Amino acid sequence: FILLLGLCIPVSAANYASKVNITATVGSDKSCQVTVSAALHIQENDGNINFPIPPEATDVRLNNSRIRTTKTKQAQLVSLSDSIGNMTGDLTVTITYTLPNVITTGAADTPQLQLPMLSGFQSSISQLDFSVSLPGQLQGKPAFSSGYHQADIEKELTYTVTGSTVVGGSTGELKDHETLTMYLAVEESWFPDAPLEFFESDADDVAMVICAVLALIY
Repeated sequence: FILLLGLCIPVSAANYASKVNITATVGSDKSCQVTVSAALHIQENDGNINFPIPPEATDVRLNNSRIRTTKTKQAQLVSLSDSIGNMTGDLTVTITYTLPNVITTGAADTPQLQLPMLSGFQSSISQLDFSVSLPGQLQGKPAFSSGYHQADIEKELTYTVTGSTVVGGSTGELKDHETLTMYLAVEESWFPDAPLEFFESDADDVAMVICAVLALIY
């Protein structure tokens, strides 16, 4: 019993994020600029504190400086230890990155925003706030899904939709290693600057081979 209490005491003083604020702006080219401001309480610093971001993120910066990240199957890891060293206490870090394409095809082949906001931060988050802006006037409501609660995470969130922006946050603490993704129906006309997409099929490959053989014979 004494040993169990001894194990529990360090957990109560574990590292956590007192507040995480996410600001995302979706452009007319379907890309998304994301800024994450995280207020951290570091009780124990082993020099291996990371903040995970989506694996497809590019142009990653920590406190406005470009950095290298470590990729895993689920995320890219931004090493906060490179910035804070062995510091402990309360401190704030800012991470910025770009998601190349956050518009996917949803139900009935309609376009939808699929925006990953949390990718499994190793500690709990006391308060999450977010703001997502799009290039068009929103008509519907967003949907959310998380790693622990799936669609039931919506019971732990509150949000408002005003014009082209969704502003919201958590109503309580989020568990460690939690993930969170927002889904929202959008209009294709909002993205006139999106790069053209070309779709290939097996028939195309066969036709190319036949044409190449005919050209060689000719």
